[in-house]
Amino acid sequence: MTKFPKYLAVLTQAAMLVACGGSEKSGPPARGGGRAAVSKATDDIPSSSHTEMYMDHYWFGDATDADGIVVKETSVIPPGSTAAMSFYVRNVPAGTQVRIVWNDTAKNASIGEEVKPVGDKGFVTFKQASPPPEGSYRVNMYVKQPAGKGWDNLGTHDFRVGSKS
Repeated sequence: MTKFPKYLAVLTQAAMLVACGGSEKSGPPARGGGRAAVSKATDDIPSSSHTEMYMDHYWFGDATDADGIVVKETSVIPPGSTAAMSFYVRNVPAGTQVRIVWNDTAKNASIGEEVKPVGDKGFVTFKQASPPPEGSYRVNMYVKQPAGKGWDNLGTHDFRVGSKS
């Protein structure tokens, strides 16, 4: 009987890691479908005890709540809508910045760039300034710490503007 609680704990932890979508080293965690809105206070709690920098609670979609957290997740943005993303960058010093570059993959060209300071508890949000035309896009994410000499890659996210079919 003493092995069962340990076994259950290992299975629970494995299930949580799978639900989070994988390693932060391979880009932002994948999340399926839409998610129920949760409070920012809940998301402020780190999902890991890692001590190195990592991306946490990553969402991408086309609708946000008052805190800027994406509440309607999708990688297919309806025409006339703007893409939004929200995430945490954990274990970074004050003064850290995040930069994103919106890219049109068909034209292999940048269509916009934003730089923002990392907020309280590592929280940052972005939303496109205007709706892009139908097509395929990629957003590249970077982080720069105050003592850093350049931008470190946080990953990419591909999305499409158009109909779901």
